[in-house]
Amino acid sequence: MMRLKIEYRYFKDEPIIETTTGTYAATDAEFEKTEISWNHGLAEVFHALENNGLILKSFDEFDYSPYNCFSGMKQLADRKFIIEKHGNKLPLVYSLTATKK
Repeated sequence: MMRLKIEYRYFKDEPIIETTTGTYAATDAEFEKTEISWNHGLAEVFHALENNGLILKSFDEFDYSPYNCFSGMKQLADRKFIIEKHGNKLPLVYSLTATKK
């Protein structure tokens, strides 16, 4: 059984640097790359909106991803993937809309 391992803090200031193989579209591709990403907590996102004169109009979370972007994902429908072992227990993406003040 594959286990999800949480390796990074939610509140992480430093970039996350990982070497991975494949791509989100072809996970079995013989291609190695270095990815650099950053965690951005929701409070950081909301403060950035406010600090830039934007007013949050809507915020929605989804228990699926439109992309097969993590290991152990299962496709439920077109552009609808979940982490199979967690089902619909985790939010995977969110959307928001905002307007300028």
